[in-house]
Amino acid sequence: MESVYYIARGNISKFHHDMCSLWNVPSDNVNKRTLYTKAQRGVDLMKKLRKFPDKKRYNNLCASEFVFPKANDDKCKRSIDEQDEKSPKKQCVINNQSCIIEKLRNDIKVLKDKLRNLKLYRLNEKMKRKDIANQSLRKKVIDLQCKLKEKTSKTSSKYTQCDLQNSKVKEILKENDKLKDLLDEINNNQDDVEDEKECKIIDFRLDTKGRPYSAKLRQVFYEFRSRNVGVEHISPLINSVLSLVNTTAVNLPSKSSAALLTCELGIIGRQHIKEEIKTSDNISMLRDGTTKKGHHFYGVEISTNQKIITAGLREVHDGKASTYVDCVNEIIGDIEGEDKSIEVKTKVKNFMTDRCATEAKVNKILTSQFNNKDHDYLSTDSNKQEPNSFKCGVHPLLQMSDVCIKEIQNLEKVRALVMMMRI
Repeated sequence: MESVYYIARGNISKFHHDMCSLWNVPSDNVNKRTLYTKAQRGVDLMKKLRKFPDKKRYNNLCASEFVFPKANDDKCKRSIDEQDEKSPKKQCVINNQSCIIEKLRNDIKVLKDKLRNLKLYRLNEKMKRKDIANQSLRKKVIDLQCKLKEKTSKTSSKYTQCDLQNSKVKEILKENDKLKDLLDEINNNQDDVEDEKECKIIDFRLDTKGRPYSAKLRQVFYEFRSRNVGVEHISPLINSVLSLVNTTAVNLPSKSSAALLTCELGIIGRQHIKEEIKTSDNISMLRDGTTKKGHHFYGVEISTNQKIITAGLREVHDGKASTYVDCVNEIIGDIEGEDKSIEVKTKVKNFMTDRCATEAKVNKILTSQFNNKDHDYLSTDSNKQEPNSFKCGVHPLLQMSDVCIKEIQNLEKVRALVMMMRI
């Protein structure tokens, strides 16, 4: 069947003739179109099955025989029995159809009579009137179109005028902006001139003998030095701050003078400590040592009833107890100075140190020195009481915090690297 289909090449009659002759089937019993469509479907199915990897269905289809469609029973050749025509149902239908035909014939006659009775001249007159009305409407439309053209031309001219006016307005605005810029420049120049005229000059030296620096300037230098500002940076900073109020400073201290003011700050600080110790009887001495960048430092603080004051900070060559004792005595000697009315040792009632064994030895040496019989304050029994020794328990926490901070920083670096790898 497939080979016959391809040989026919779309010729239905040839395919029908070849198939009927091969299968010995009378050609009148088979319809040409149905045979061709059935064969076409079979060929398409074989094409699809040929592409499948499983060839069972294709082989079964090739092995099966082609079945011709059913015989073609032409309805036109069928005969109607006379008995069917004489049946009461058929006669009833025929009678109804004859009645309908007669009604239609009567309607046709009525319509023909109406057409005859119509007066055609009246229709022609109506048509003429409508034509005249249409012509008048067309003229009106033409007139309106002309008026519209005139209006559009006028509006276009107005639009052009508006565009010209807008361009002029833009030019005027640009000129206005330029004039404003010129005014701003003139005002700025005037402000600069006024600033130059009104610039104040301040001299911080007094007119007295030796022309010393004023107390306000000394306070400013003390404030800068207490905030760890370098000696060579203080004078430029003062000038930059005074420039905000159009003021310039003259005869500011040089680097060497600023160093002398720093020494004055130390003297004033020791005097302040001395006055604080005079007014308080119960004093606690706080001591601690530390190493920073290969240098060992030892510091002493004095705690009164109201505040804690830094007594001194010294760099020492080692961490021995004798060295610490000498450092403490040196700091106390600087505070006492030549004034013998104040003895810091007589007012120290407590020691606060860390848990180091060296500090415990220092406490013993200092208590032995404080209980020396050369002092007059040991004449009563109340003054013979030894200072109390307190140990700070926060140092282990600080050491733990240093270790924890290092580990946390390492963990954060690792986590940042992991996040970068994920991205």
